[in-house]
Amino acid sequence: MRLQYEKALTRVVRPPHAKSTLTPYDSSQNVNFIDSYLFQQMAQDGVTPAGPATDAEFLRRITLDITGQIPSAQQVLNYTASTDPNKESALIETLLASSQYVDQWTLWFNNTFQVTSDYYNFIGIPGRTLFNSTLRSFVASNGSYQDFVTLLITATGDSHQNGAANFIMRGLQYSQPMQDSFDELTNYVTADFLGIQTTCISCHNGRGHLDVARINLYLSQKTRVQFWQQSAFFSGMNVLREADDASGSIEKGVITDFPSVGYNSVLADPNNPGPRPPRTGGPYTPVYLFSGTPASSNSEEWRQNLASMVVNDRQFARAFVDRLWAFFFRVGIVDPPNSFDPSRLDPANPPPAPWVLQPSNAPLLEALTDAFIQNGYQIRPMIRLLVQSRAYHLSSVYPGQWTPLAALDYAKSLPRRLSAEEIYDAVVTATNTPVPMTVEGIPFTIYYAGQLPDPTEPRSEGINPITDSNLDSFNYIRDFLSAFGRGDWNLIPRDNTSNPVLALTFMNSETVTPRTFGNELNFADSLVAQVAGSNMSKSDAITLLCLSTLGRPPTDAEMATALAYPAPDANRQHLFGDIHWAFLNETEFFFNH
Repeated sequence: MRLQYEKALTRVVRPPHAKSTLTPYDSSQNVNFIDSYLFQQMAQDGVTPAGPATDAEFLRRITLDITGQIPSAQQVLNYTASTDPNKESALIETLLASSQYVDQWTLWFNNTFQVTSDYYNFIGIPGRTLFNSTLRSFVASNGSYQDFVTLLITATGDSHQNGAANFIMRGLQYSQPMQDSFDELTNYVTADFLGIQTTCISCHNGRGHLDVARINLYLSQKTRVQFWQQSAFFSGMNVLREADDASGSIEKGVITDFPSVGYNSVLADPNNPGPRPPRTGGPYTPVYLFSGTPASSNSEEWRQNLASMVVNDRQFARAFVDRLWAFFFRVGIVDPPNSFDPSRLDPANPPPAPWVLQPSNAPLLEALTDAFIQNGYQIRPMIRLLVQSRAYHLSSVYPGQWTPLAALDYAKSLPRRLSAEEIYDAVVTATNTPVPMTVEGIPFTIYYAGQLPDPTEPRSEGINPITDSNLDSFNYIRDFLSAFGRGDWNLIPRDNTSNPVLALTFMNSETVTPRTFGNELNFADSLVAQVAGSNMSKSDAITLLCLSTLGRPPTDAEMATALAYPAPDANRQHLFGDIHWAFLNETEFFFNH
């Protein structure tokens, strides 16, 4: 079963009579319709927005969000010094056209579909590599997300020749009835593409469960039979598993569609009932859960029918733009983004008490949905729209008292902790110490964690910078990524939270500290080595180290402290190594703010 986990459903909801007209609404600074909706809502709620981020803050924020990388010192200096009124638009277009954009958003989709070669023996390295390549090609092409999802849901053929087929393989359940694989694939489709978790009604009717706990009003009115009818879209699919190596340790799947009577409650092996309660009745033919539309009579077309119904459902576009919004604004308009309740989305048709509307700004969510559809379901135009908005430019520093309504209105930028991959890559970039990582099945050398195709990598990492030797189990990079919450998409979920142990780990990490030692440990081209070997003044060197690490010049206090700090033996390499290590360990290094 693919890991499914959500934040607790404790999002503050807008009080029914919270609106006022305390703050004048000035639309003159709005960039696009996002600002119109958000700042008008702030005015109605009496919420004052934060001021704008500085150029340096904005540059670091957008570069990390779009590319997963931090800007270089030279990029910071050039951008902050520029007086070109079009510099921001040019920056956005440069980032969206970069190879790093493709890396970052391939990884984003990898996380969505939990791509890993370590899912039993169903996928393996060939399937993983193909799936990753398929995602990368889609991101690079700026194709239609409608077409791409159709490709995944309807994938056929050899999973070690067709990358999209590994979406199906990722849903297969080990040593369980085929009905459980149909059920898991059904929830993957509803959760990943519609933002609606349907696992609960795969085991029991919704009434008496989802309504009592006030989890999902819409699904509380659905039954297990209706889930089986939804799951029946996959019942015309056959997956033939075959060994793909001499030992039989790696399997592939050959996926076909065949004549079927539908979703059957009779199991092939009654002694292996699987994890769900016994099924009854049937066989059930496909009916789309969210409209009541039946599939065609031809069972070999049922997955094509399903794909068409999903990608043409307005909820498909709505769920995707909410996931994008949650990434760039840190909190979804419906949050978590995979917890949609279709009965609680329309302000014109509110749910009965004590249920409340889900979206923090329903008109904005619908406008974003319209924009995604009008842009042909392309992702780059939506990212451009989000990051151009005045709302995305707000500072993360809030001048007044932060209130629940201010949070609902996105009145400031919310910092996010960098992902494990982003932290490692930021260290590499800040210190100029790339280390080659060999990944099986990838025909080029990888230097950045954001390029890795799944959490089992890298498996071979070259020279240990501390011991100057190859090790059979040389996994210091992999251990670093694991320590910072990469997870494995199998048993360990991704975790981007922070704690004191992580700070101590970073301070003492062999992935970090050698990179500040200059040329003493195989990093002759490191930033510290370059600074120590130059004629640069101490203050200029400190400024360069801070710009390269934090994306800004040092504060007066930081400069005074660094200038007063002598290395024990007055060695420039030791001096600047210690100062660089200190900048790397500043809290803000770990956050995009």
